[in-house]
Amino acid sequence: MPLRGRGFAFLPHIPARQTRWGVSELIDLIPRACAAVDAALPGTTVRLGNLSKHHGGRSQWHASHQSGRDIDIAFLVRDAAGAPADVDNFVRFGRRGRARHRLANGKTVEFDARRNLALVRALVEDPAVQVQWIFVARWLKTRIIAQAKAARVAAETIERLKRVLHQPGDSAPHDDHFHVRVYCSDEDRNHGCLDRGPVWPWIVRDDAGWRARVGQVSRVLLAPDAGLRRRGVQLLEALRAEPAIDALVASLDDGDAEVRRAALRALTTIGSSAAVPGLRRWLRTSADVEQVRATLAVMERLDPSLSGDLGLALLSHPDRVLSASLAAHVPDTLEAHAIRLVGLHHVAPAVPALIARIESPSRSLRLAAHRALGAITNQPVRDRMLIRGDRRGHAKVAAVWRRFWREHGKANWLTWMRVGLRARGYRFRSPGFGRRDVAELVRAVGHRDPIVAENAGRVLTSLTGHRYHAPHASRGARVRHWRRWWRRNGKRVRGL
Repeated sequence: MPLRGRGFAFLPHIPARQTRWGVSELIDLIPRACAAVDAALPGTTVRLGNLSKHHGGRSQWHASHQSGRDIDIAFLVRDAAGAPADVDNFVRFGRRGRARHRLANGKTVEFDARRNLALVRALVEDPAVQVQWIFVARWLKTRIIAQAKAARVAAETIERLKRVLHQPGDSAPHDDHFHVRVYCSDEDRNHGCLDRGPVWPWIVRDDAGWRARVGQVSRVLLAPDAGLRRRGVQLLEALRAEPAIDALVASLDDGDAEVRRAALRALTTIGSSAAVPGLRRWLRTSADVEQVRATLAVMERLDPSLSGDLGLALLSHPDRVLSASLAAHVPDTLEAHAIRLVGLHHVAPAVPALIARIESPSRSLRLAAHRALGAITNQPVRDRMLIRGDRRGHAKVAAVWRRFWREHGKANWLTWMRVGLRARGYRFRSPGFGRRDVAELVRAVGHRDPIVAENAGRVLTSLTGHRYHAPHASRGARVRHWRRWWRRNGKRVRGL
């Protein structure tokens, strides 16, 4: 950006920072909008702050402003007499539209709603560049919208302003400047520029051109050179190219290991569950254990809802998930993965398969299966005999689990929770869990065994509908949370 032009000039400290670089669309938009404001309200000078560094990336002044699509703009102000006033830095404004502090010259200024409205209108109504956000404190947004209504601005423009003007929830309220962000241009989207957040209904995008670009890059995956294929996969990842999912799944069979790994990363980044059916088909053909394990992990990320069923299938019917060669002798790494899944998701039908693993020759599998059984059923079965290589000890532990399953296997999971908590000394007044048992369940949330504490929390969530997920919270913090929540909301909980 040039240092000054019609209707604009940079704040005095900006040139030394070397933060006057932006994408061409933004560099064109700002002078055009400022000239429009000066034409409508002669004598207006818009003061500009940071854009981005020459080559983008983080700076000491911002976490954003990394891609050349952001610019800070000082609010337009007026003096006590209502005349336009110039500023040499950002000025903070309170809820009444008055500066929180005097200027260096001792004068006070006010937020000029009329001229600020003219500026934001010029930005959102620009015919060539599309603005995604203008960050501003909500009380100043209220003044701008009120000014727009008083000036009888078109309803369509007011609706746009209501959406684009926004106080962000993850940073300062922007009570001293506007932060303007433009959308990726169609050209930049074709090279991986990614818009985060909403795309407003009035935004016009060349989606057909983007899809054509994805098709062109997808054909690169058939190139004879592995380096080109890898670069094509990486560009599809940057493009978040969901239409290329089938081509990326096919690249899991590429002869180059780097291409295969890049394809999995790309599918993870794209993040679409539409890839899962193709990945399921691919699993039935592969004999590469490490890549199968990595693919299973990707599938879990893409569709967490299938993780429990996937783990159960791996344990009980591996031929439905894996290739014939792997299903015949499932490697320990895949069994361990499946055990973790069913324990994490509390898959009750997996209990018989887990009990069978209690006598596994692998110590790690024995202990993993035991932990998963505890997570699912909440029973206080000790694992000491599983640590040693004593097969009799393993058989004894397996017998305890089988007895539990014979006696309680047909009961529901709440019954298992109750049996397990009672065995640990907790006492309940109701035949099933009821209102009078909440205090005891809250006490159990602080149990030293994390499995018991988690299961007590699961029961509380089932009874109250309130979910508290804080895996790193201390035992005391969990108990305090539930006590406070129940004290405030317990009377409104129905069905107990």
